[in-house]
Amino acid sequence: MNLTRLIVVAITFAAFAAVLSKSVSAQNGYPPDPVVISFDIPPGDPLGACAFPINISAAGKGKFIVQKSGNLILTSPNLNATVTNLNNTSKQVSFNITGVFHVSDSNGKVVNTVTGRNLLTDPTAGVVLAIGNFSFVFDSNGNLIQPLTRQGGTLIDICALLN
Repeated sequence: MNLTRLIVVAITFAAFAAVLSKSVSAQNGYPPDPVVISFDIPPGDPLGACAFPINISAAGKGKFIVQKSGNLILTSPNLNATVTNLNNTSKQVSFNITGVFHVSDSNGKVVNTVTGRNLLTDPTAGVVLAIGNFSFVFDSNGNLIQPLTRQGGTLIDICALLN
C-alpha cells in the first residue's frame, strides 16, 4: 500500500489536504484553517471499505503543527463528517471527529498514533469510528506494516450502521 494512499487510510488526514495548500509559515501560533472535503470509497478498496460504495464528506477546521523534531501533530477542532451509503442515500450517519493525529518517524517507519474521535479506514478493521487511542504503521516504502491497533478505546463499524 502506497504512502500516498495515507489520505484514504486515515480519513482525518484527508480533511487536512486543504490545509496543506496554505503557507507553512501559517502553522504554529495561528488558528486552524477551514476544511471542506468529499470523496467516495468503492467496495473492495484494499485500504478498507464497505460492501457498498460510500461517500465521506467532512467540514470543520484543521491544522498541521510541525514540531522541531520533524514530527507532525494534526488537529481537527469542530470537524464533522457524514458517511452516506451511495446505494441507498437515505442511509447516512454523522459524527464529530475532533481527534488528533501524532505522526512520527521511528527508524524509517512512519508511526501514526490517533487519539480522540477519528474516522478511519483500515484493511482489517474496515471503515470505523475510532474513539480512544489507536495506532498504525507504514514502512519506509509506504507499505502498511501494522494495521489499526487498539491501545485503549472503542471501534464502531460504520458499514454496519449504513447497511
